[in-house]
Amino acid sequence: MDRETQRQAEEWNRRRWDEVARVHVGAYREVELLRTGQEVLDEIELREVGDVLGKRLLHLQGHIGTDTLAWARHGAIVTGVDFSEESIKSAEALRDELGLEARFIRSNVYDLPDVLSEVFDVVYTSRGVLCWLRDLTAWAGIIARFLAPGGIFYLMESHPILNALEERPTGELAFIHPYFHRPEPVRGEAGGPDYADPTHPLQHPSHE
Repeated sequence: MDRETQRQAEEWNRRRWDEVARVHVGAYREVELLRTGQEVLDEIELREVGDVLGKRLLHLQGHIGTDTLAWARHGAIVTGVDFSEESIKSAEALRDELGLEARFIRSNVYDLPDVLSEVFDVVYTSRGVLCWLRDLTAWAGIIARFLAPGGIFYLMESHPILNALEERPTGELAFIHPYFHRPEPVRGEAGGPDYADPTHPLQHPSHE
């Protein structure tokens, strides 16, 4: 895929995430958990990342900031990054509502060295991020750039086998979709329901 096609795909994705940011503020269970003082993060993440009190934590591809703010509640000095302007606005509004300390930066992950210079004790990202990346090697280079000596990179992600499975009316799981696909992006058309709010018809296509 040539660079211009990549650029167009990323622009459509940015528009999709701008569109759904406010939808997700109302639809994400994590938002309500934050507002009621409950735990957002998975107990596996908490156990494996360990104590973050006073540590500098960079959250890549953080969307509306729920996980970023959850780490702030655990005492981390957090910076959340996302390429969607509406996602960053939603994250900042949620931060202010909850009275938490957090910095949010709007940037494509590949362009982050242009706007951020420091290093972090923890570089973190979570579910649903890998399918949006056009270059995993370059992405890994970004992580290495921002990771302090002795720091950790933590990723929790779903296994792609889930994309090949679908639940039948009987309740059993079956292999319906191909596990492997061509190197070109997989296009998700507009008009379908949002994953977090099925009542919201998506206005923009996406490319994974």
